[in-house]
Amino acid sequence: MFGTWTKSQSPYIVEGEVIVPKGKVLTIKPGVVIKFKTGNNIDYYFSDGTRNFGCDVGFMTVEGTLIAKGKKNKPIIFTKKEKYGQWGNIHFVNTQDIEMEYCIVEFAQYMRLVVPDDNATGAITFINSTGTVENCLITNSWSGINCKQKSTPVIKNCLITNNEYGIEANSESRPKVINTIVWNNRNTFYINPKASINLSYSLVGTDELPEEVYNKGHNILNKNPLLDKDYKLKKNSPCKKAGENGKDIGILK
Repeated sequence: MFGTWTKSQSPYIVEGEVIVPKGKVLTIKPGVVIKFKTGNNIDYYFSDGTRNFGCDVGFMTVEGTLIAKGKKNKPIIFTKKEKYGQWGNIHFVNTQDIEMEYCIVEFAQYMRLVVPDDNATGAITFINSTGTVENCLITNSWSGINCKQKSTPVIKNCLITNNEYGIEANSESRPKVINTIVWNNRNTFYINPKASINLSYSLVGTDELPEEVYNKGHNILNKNPLLDKDYKLKKNSPCKKAGENGKDIGILK
């Protein structure tokens, strides 16, 4: 799949795999809604390396370029098609050309063996990839963002909330997290040996940072960000003007 997805053709319904091949570009315009099929069979490959054609969730694989840039009042929404259940996720494989801005990613789940030797556990998963995720809300999923196999994305001005895990870093990955709220997840971080997270100007829901999280300064630990029902900062939020260059922490409104 490549080309341009526009609001006039929205919503886009994904029943299986949407793949952006290497060398191709998919551009998603502001206001587009993408609805993915929910299901229970989340194995893309079998353990012997053969494809599992019984996989019954909708998901997106990006090996090329994804440019998904919404606007403050016209976010791009990645969500489930059915009322119940969860869809797959968005995973980037061996690519450096990722731009996600003002996107909402919700109700995603982990997938097993999306490449023959690794899983994708984040609503947004980077596998040997990099890119930027900025001004995005990631919620009600298994894990917000998962980085694997030496991935180095920049996560900036995001809100990651109500997930099983906030941010995962595995297999020598080193994401950079700036001006981001990671709050009210069952687990704030999951970090494997040899992986790390560079954290600055962020609010996270933990009293103490793991040793694999490099505190680059100006972080707020385990203090309620005071969000309203629309995930906006209340006037008395500790995130107000506490971010880089005096900006708010979280999604910039």
